[in-house]
Amino acid sequence: MKSLFPLVLIVFSALLNGQTTSITIHEGSGEFWVKPGRAKSIQVHYHKPSGFHADSPILLVIPGAGRNGDQYRDAWVAASEKFGVLVLSPVYPEADYDFGMYHMGGVMKNFALRQSPRVEPTPNGRVLFADDEDFAYDVNLDRETWLFRDFDGIFATARDAVGAKATAYDIFGHSAGGQILHRLALFYPETQANRILASNSGFYTLPSPEFGLPFGVSEFAMKDDQLARALGKNLILFLGELDNADETRGTLLRTPKADRQGLHRLERAYHCIAVADTLAARLGVQHNWAIEVVPGVGHDYRKMSLAAAQYLYGPPVK
Repeated sequence: MKSLFPLVLIVFSALLNGQTTSITIHEGSGEFWVKPGRAKSIQVHYHKPSGFHADSPILLVIPGAGRNGDQYRDAWVAASEKFGVLVLSPVYPEADYDFGMYHMGGVMKNFALRQSPRVEPTPNGRVLFADDEDFAYDVNLDRETWLFRDFDGIFATARDAVGAKATAYDIFGHSAGGQILHRLALFYPETQANRILASNSGFYTLPSPEFGLPFGVSEFAMKDDQLARALGKNLILFLGELDNADETRGTLLRTPKADRQGLHRLERAYHCIAVADTLAARLGVQHNWAIEVVPGVGHDYRKMSLAAAQYLYGPPVK
């Protein structure tokens, strides 16, 4: 009989590197590791509800700038049990994924600011004031390295582990996570994600060649058919009604180009939809980007998560 020692070494090496070729997802909360093709593995926090079955839905939850996938997962536990949805929340540590790799989904690399921004503290956050000319970066055209590709892989790994039949998944992200998700629809429309809820984004990369990154797509020379595919995604800009000029939580970027979108998150979301409306009219296509405003909620991922669960899986509000 052949020695099992080489196999043991392979498995042991994979475990040391946080890599798994197959995973086990138990009922309740836990975590697993996946390796999406880059050097480092990714930790994914999950909650599998007691009533989960092969036809149950699967949801990815993308954290904000805190990269706190465990807490974002926890915010969905009650909804997971109520609606029978498997919740998956990946963690991208800031040490390995900077603004260009995380917020921008990897379409920018080697990001830096030539001048430190002016920081204006708020009671529960901060406002960053910068000049647009201070953004330094390289455009990353290598789609294989984009963060957006991970989500389909995480979905497929978890689906196989739980024996689900789903061929698509829903995805929710808040704040920085919301920024990632509207860019997912724009730059990676081949995603298997169905309903994309981009919640309380700080600012937007618009489907417009008027500006370059991070506010537009001039460097990508997108053709009309590419833009039409992006507009065809089920993208919902999911906003808190109170995430307005009076909101002091989170980090808000202020630059001349960012401020052309509006002076707060709610204004900027409406501006993004207006740009999409104009583009769809020019292309002669019916687009699926929409805005949904949650009454009485500001920049609060827990309350926005509860509202998103109702929006995605609950009965329609009459």
